[in-house]
Amino acid sequence: GKILLNKTAIDADLEQNYNFTTSLDYRPLKVSMQKILSNTEKTPSVLKSKWALDQSELTHKYTLKELLPLPKIVISGFKIGHVYNEGTTPSSGKIKEFVGNKGNRNNLDLSIGVNWTIPFSGAAGFFNELTYKNSYLSVERSKNVLVKTRFESLNKFTNLYYRIKSDEEQIKDLQERVKNSSLLLDEILRKSNQGAVDRKEVEDAIGNAISSNQSLLNAILTHFKEKTDLANSLGSFTVLGESVF
Repeated sequence: GKILLNKTAIDADLEQNYNFTTSLDYRPLKVSMQKILSNTEKTPSVLKSKWALDQSELTHKYTLKELLPLPKIVISGFKIGHVYNEGTTPSSGKIKEFVGNKGNRNNLDLSIGVNWTIPFSGAAGFFNELTYKNSYLSVERSKNVLVKTRFESLNKFTNLYYRIKSDEEQIKDLQERVKNSSLLLDEILRKSNQGAVDRKEVEDAIGNAISSNQSLLNAILTHFKEKTDLANSLGSFTVLGESVF
């Protein structure tokens, strides 16, 4: 808080006010570690790895489809209808010929060509597994990346959570230290005004008060930074709805 120092104590101006207390908002983390870990699957890094796995699996299915020796059917053409006498119209002319099966006008002739191609050799051949193996390994790599990403996320969240809780214990201790250093400084200054202490004792008390407040400020800033890191890792500006400020 604000203190009044005697000129004879530290050669300062008489009635000089000094403020050694820094005010900074501090909010302990209330969200449990279990709740944080349960949201691992929704984090950006895990979602990205799951998307990559889905893509590789789709590519693998497409590769298998391309390697299957399925026939390729090509319709080469067909004819159906009637040919009328020259100079007549469909409404008034006589039928000259039915295009199709001449033996039975009710039959329809359809000509179809079938082309069956199977790649037996080469990099993409049916019996050459290079393409298949490459596609399969791509899926396996994506699975491994997803497992690794999950593990890294769980490990990161666990470490951040315990570091934040450690910060909070340190902040609690520093708050008590600030309180005690303030009380000590008040007592030293009271004695100083009575001429019962020398300048060195006053300077030490002031230095201790400044150091305690600075340490508390640094601890709160570290706590804020680590809560922000946790929120960013969860893909949000908050820690599951809890503000980092």
